[in-house]
Amino acid sequence: MWVILAYLIAATVLVLTAGRLSDLFGRKRAYIGGFIVFALASLGAGFSPEATVLILWRVLQGIGAAFIFANAAALVTDAFPKEQLGLAMGANTMVAAIGLVLGPVLGGALVAISWHWVFWFNVPLALAGAAWGGLILRELAKPDAVRGYDVLGTVTFIVGLTGLVLGVSRGGLSGWNDPIVIGGLACGAVLLPLWILIESRSRAPMLDLTIFRSRLFAASSAAAFINGLARFALMFLFVFYYQGAQGHTPITAASC
Repeated sequence: MWVILAYLIAATVLVLTAGRLSDLFGRKRAYIGGFIVFALASLGAGFSPEATVLILWRVLQGIGAAFIFANAAALVTDAFPKEQLGLAMGANTMVAAIGLVLGPVLGGALVAISWHWVFWFNVPLALAGAAWGGLILRELAKPDAVRGYDVLGTVTFIVGLTGLVLGVSRGGLSGWNDPIVIGGLACGAVLLPLWILIESRSRAPMLDLTIFRSRLFAASSAAAFINGLARFALMFLFVFYYQGAQGHTPITAASC
């Protein structure tokens, strides 16, 4: 369970932080760096001697993935003119959807060979992505004119969202009376509203909350959240249902 959750928590919690760092130091550099970190973490995960080490490598994988997620759509937006942006974003979304469909099947086949190959398979692809990005991509976006980093907002957000996600995730495993679950949910309930207050007053916020005044942006963000919740939550549960409750092999479970 935590081999999966460690990656998801790290990748989710750090996307905003990765995005802000990318604005300050360059999106291309951050994007390529994310691929390199992901490749190295995948290599290390495949050689993990036991579960705790594997979970730590998965956290590092999530950090690399956060930089990739934070910059993929932004780089597409920078590279294409407005009249071609819809087509470019549609192609980007289509490729991601194809990967979402093929990933479980390919992963099930690799697990049938050896679980190590689930991670080693990522290494050449991630390095190829880094090499392609280094050769093809150009740094088109100008660095953020408002220099500085919102340390207080970043710490508040990371601790608050980590507590919320950890509490919700662990609650189904250990029970909702678990002290860690209660503490995590309490951190989220206190720190996330505090983060909104900090961001509204920060000179260089990690997220400019005024963008949500646009109804179109707010509605599209809500739709994306619901879409992601529906797809990834079900996939996460199906992994354990088909292999645990139903007792299917990895390849059979992936095909289901």
